[in-house]
Amino acid sequence: MEEHGLPFDNIITEAVLSYCKNGENYSIINSHWVYYYKKEDAIAYQTFRCINQRTTLEKPNLNHFGSVDFSFESYLEKIKC
Repeated sequence: MEEHGLPFDNIITEAVLSYCKNGENYSIINSHWVYYYKKEDAIAYQTFRCINQRTTLEKPNLNHFGSVDFSFESYLEKIKC
């Protein structure tokens, strides 16, 4: 499970918690998606996604790209807290 401050995070969290409790008592592990190494690589990753989706940086229209916090660097910052 992870929290990125997106509008649907709580919906997913509630569903996962419900599933784990109603199942066979699965353990819940905090996780973090990693798409690139450093936060500064976000624009390069967004460019890559735009090329694949045949869109532009001015109007990327990319699903699930609401934050630069999908980097390994962000993950390391979170686990140090």
